[in-house]
Amino acid sequence: MFTAQPTSTSGGFGSRPVVQPSGALSAFQARATSGNVFGGLSTVNSAYKSNPPSATQPPKIQPPTMPSSSIDAIRVRDLGLLVVREVEDDNSCLFNAIAYTLDPTMKNNVQGLRQIVAQAIEASPEAYSDVVLGRPRNEYCDWIKRENSWGGAIELAIFSEHYNIEIDSIDVSTGRVDRFGEGQYNQRALVMYSGIHYDALAITPGLDIPGECDQTQFDVSSEDIVNAGVQLAAKLKKAHKYTDLATFTLRCSICQAGLQGEKDAQQHAQQTSHTSL
Repeated sequence: MFTAQPTSTSGGFGSRPVVQPSGALSAFQARATSGNVFGGLSTVNSAYKSNPPSATQPPKIQPPTMPSSSIDAIRVRDLGLLVVREVEDDNSCLFNAIAYTLDPTMKNNVQGLRQIVAQAIEASPEAYSDVVLGRPRNEYCDWIKRENSWGGAIELAIFSEHYNIEIDSIDVSTGRVDRFGEGQYNQRALVMYSGIHYDALAITPGLDIPGECDQTQFDVSSEDIVNAGVQLAAKLKKAHKYTDLATFTLRCSICQAGLQGEKDAQQHAQQTSHTSL
C-alpha cells in the first residue's frame, strides 16, 4: 500500500463529531476507548437503540438489513454497514467528502477548505516545492483556490496533517489504499476514489437511518474497516461504477478541446489553466 509523505482537518454532519485542528486532543481521540467497537466516538442517536431486555423474554437482536440489490454498502460483522455517501460532482468533490467525514462546519464553505490547502503550501516551501506541486508554488496556490480546481493527493496529505487524522483513499479501479498520515495518528477516515471523483465512506446502523447518525472516524487498530472498504470498492468496480483514467474522454468546456485520459486532461489544465472539463 502506498504511504503518503506530507500530511491535514475536522468530522461529519449532524451529530457526528468534528475533528479538532492541530493542537488540542480531539474529542473522539479522548474517547477512543469509550466502548465503541471501532474505537471512535459513537454517533448513533439513542433513539435507535433497542429497548431494555425483558425479564421474561430476551429481545431478539437483528443485524442491520441490507437489500441484496445494494452495491453501495457492505456489512461490517453485525455492527453496521459501510456505505458510500455520495457528494456533489462539482469539481469540489474531494473537499465535500472531507467536509462530510471530518468537518461539518465546512459543509457550505468549500472555499475555506481550499484556503487551508493554500496556507499549508505557503507555510511549507520544502515539503511542497515546485517539483512536488508540478508548477510554481504561487501558481498552485492561486489555482487550488479556484472553485473548479480538483483536489487530490496533495490536498489529502494536507488535510490529514491539519486535522490530525489518517485519511485512507481507496481506489475503485485497483483496490489500492493510499494512506495519508499513516502511523502518525490514532484515528482514520475513509474516502472512495472512482477515477475522477471522491465520495465519503461511513458506517451506518441501517440503510433506512439518516446520515446524521453516521460514524465517519475510526480507530486505526480497526483494520476491518479498511478491508470492508476494499471489498466495497471491488463491488463498485464489478458494477462499472468507476472511470478508467487511461481511456475516458472529455471536452474542455472553455475551449472545447477534446481530451482523452487523465494525463491529457492534466497537461491541458497546466498549459491553459482551464479546469472546467
